[in-house]
Amino acid sequence: MLVFLLLEELTDKRSLNQEKAEEILATLFYTFMNHIMPPQAYKKLQMTITKAIRLLAQPTTTLSWFDVLQKDRGAVIKALTLWQHKTSQMFSTNTFRLKIAIDTANQSMSPWTPEPGDMPPPAKGLAKDKILYDRAGITLPPPSFSNQDPIKARELVADKSFPKNITASWLSKLDSTWMPNVTPIDVDQVNQQAKAGIPTELMDIDLATDLFAQWADYIQTPHPRNSKCLYDYAEGYFLVLASALTHLRGRPRVEPILGEMCETFEKMRLGVYTDRKNKPVPGQTGDSPGKPAEDYPTVYNRVHLSNVTDYTGCSLSALLFAAPITRTSIDGHDTFAFKCLRNPPAFDKVDDYNSEYNLLPDDSSTQKVFPCKFQRKARLPVYPPGMAMIAEDYMHWSNLGTKIEFDKLMDRPSLTTWIHALLLKAAIPAERMVPDTLLVMSPFNLTVMFRVLLHLKGVGYPIHWLSEILTNIITSPLETRATHVSSVPVTVADAKRMLDKSRPLQKISLKPFMADLTTLTSIWQPALGFGLFKGHELLPKPKDIKKYSIDFEYVRFENAFEKTFVLVFMDANLLGRTGPLIPLRPLLCQ
Repeated sequence: MLVFLLLEELTDKRSLNQEKAEEILATLFYTFMNHIMPPQAYKKLQMTITKAIRLLAQPTTTLSWFDVLQKDRGAVIKALTLWQHKTSQMFSTNTFRLKIAIDTANQSMSPWTPEPGDMPPPAKGLAKDKILYDRAGITLPPPSFSNQDPIKARELVADKSFPKNITASWLSKLDSTWMPNVTPIDVDQVNQQAKAGIPTELMDIDLATDLFAQWADYIQTPHPRNSKCLYDYAEGYFLVLASALTHLRGRPRVEPILGEMCETFEKMRLGVYTDRKNKPVPGQTGDSPGKPAEDYPTVYNRVHLSNVTDYTGCSLSALLFAAPITRTSIDGHDTFAFKCLRNPPAFDKVDDYNSEYNLLPDDSSTQKVFPCKFQRKARLPVYPPGMAMIAEDYMHWSNLGTKIEFDKLMDRPSLTTWIHALLLKAAIPAERMVPDTLLVMSPFNLTVMFRVLLHLKGVGYPIHWLSEILTNIITSPLETRATHVSSVPVTVADAKRMLDKSRPLQKISLKPFMADLTTLTSIWQPALGFGLFKGHELLPKPKDIKKYSIDFEYVRFENAFEKTFVLVFMDANLLGRTGPLIPLRPLLCQ
């Protein structure tokens, strides 16, 4: 939002002179690309934050490029206010410089970091600016900042003694005058880590970014002549971007949404995202109705998931939640895309990656369940075959958007086994090694089965198949060829064995999970649109179902992976003066 406000100001020719334009460009550069900024850019950033807070605080105000939902405005204002008043107090410039050095060193020692010879050559003219960043954590400002720059960075670099003139006293002056870029900091997350006793220098705030390899190579504008610093590259980029937005004024719209990705996508698909009805319209009074939800798109040409899927179920979550809001495309022009970024060495190939999350061994079996096509990307040649997933680019999928023809459906026994396997994998996750840099997440709970059933109904699977599967699960014990998956990650061979119809049937008791399953069945039945063959008496009535939520102040990383099958609600006020509470696990196990 701040970047768009700055770009909008850059396109306002009525009040723009060269000095002001360069101030805006430099603020964009330091906000978008840097960790530490000169005081002049920091002042402009804070003025822009003040403007954003003022606009968001007015209920009927709309921003030129943005539709900020009413439900999110309070949280956005809170974050902006913290960036103004608290973040720079929590993190000094010196702390940022130390974090940059530590994180960059850790990243360089990672066995998964490409060797220098495998990286693109550095952009021309940036050698001294790169040395300045490596030694001090900053990059050069534009020439117009020289008069107001207390550390005279451009003069420092131009001196013949550079970089020997980067002295302790000069660094001390840098720490006391330049400011941290506050925008990468999530203050709430920082507070949680502080409560756990984590020192500021060791907090999980990743500042390991090779700005020069990342930006000078990626900026898609003609490289400037006689460039002396990274800013020279960024200036042209932001000017072209501002010009394009001016040309397209009124057409691009950004709708930032605070929330969980899969939940938001699911609400869009089902048409139940009621918060969209509260969109303000210019000129409305506070009591006027918002803009109708129909004015918002429900399908998109491109859905870019980055690596959020690493934490939400990877390809299965993308196929369940992103595919339905991606426009139908036979030729692959419209796609949803994501990549494995957190732990690519855990998988030998893409099919193993898909097998872990989908329990489907190949593209053909996947297309029997999800009418989507995987657009494969060529791998880079610099990695050996065993590390191929590291070089895998974004995985692009297209939504074919049609119901699956009956003769192309997965056969009934295999479908039954597959759903049973998904349920067992979610109910009893295989043991993980924690902590582990290659940790394979298992984020799904038992609701994944109901979401899969809803999806299968939509793509053409007979309702009586699905009803029988759900009925047999509810009326446990379950006869199935599926077993609890014990390997991490699941491989193609594991997934093929799971679907092997020659495997004998065995009985599995689901009693430990029956309270959860029957409650969820009662909740999901209206959405599923089909009933059970038997076992209706096992389901609780909707009016008897209670909803609870618990806020945990901070959960240490290693504790988040303990298996916990019993949740105990206890009112400490009923216990009287009993002294400190003893651990409940031994008591409950008696």
